[in-house]
Amino acid sequence: MLFTAEFGTMIEEISIKGANTLGKAASNRDDQVLYLKQRLNMFLEVIESIDPETTELEDIDRLIQMIDDLEMKVDQFKK
Repeated sequence: MLFTAEFGTMIEEISIKGANTLGKAASNRDDQVLYLKQRLNMFLEVIESIDPETTELEDIDRLIQMIDDLEMKVDQFKK
């Protein structure tokens, strides 16, 4: 349960922290790779903060959604 509350807060902080670089459209290949690296690093921060003892199904669902979102971006950048 602890992770659920912290998870939401961490996602908000990451969104705010990354808003300057992640909020704009990645128009060239270098920007796209940088965007993906930043998103992956954010995901790793979340993974590292997980307490396996208190993690709930909703937390795992959100992690899966983050990966799905990242995969969607990769597909968009391939076009």
